[in-house]
Amino acid sequence: KSTQQNTFYFQKSLLLDDLDKDSPLYSNLYKKIPVVLLLGWAGSLDKQLHKYQSIYISLGYHVIRFAPSNY
Repeated sequence: KSTQQNTFYFQKSLLLDDLDKDSPLYSNLYKKIPVVLLLGWAGSLDKQLHKYQSIYISLGYHVIRFAPSNY
């Protein structure tokens, strides 16, 4: 999968994968899962942030990540 600098990426939590996506319970629980915003540091690459994203996803959070360009 190709990723680029200056682009926001969203990864949803994996906690609710077993529930029916059309159920009211899924909709209610999905909205209550916290979102982590990962902002890259100067010179960071998206693949470096992806490592941190994996940690938060395994803990059950939604994650938005952003790696700024170096200019």
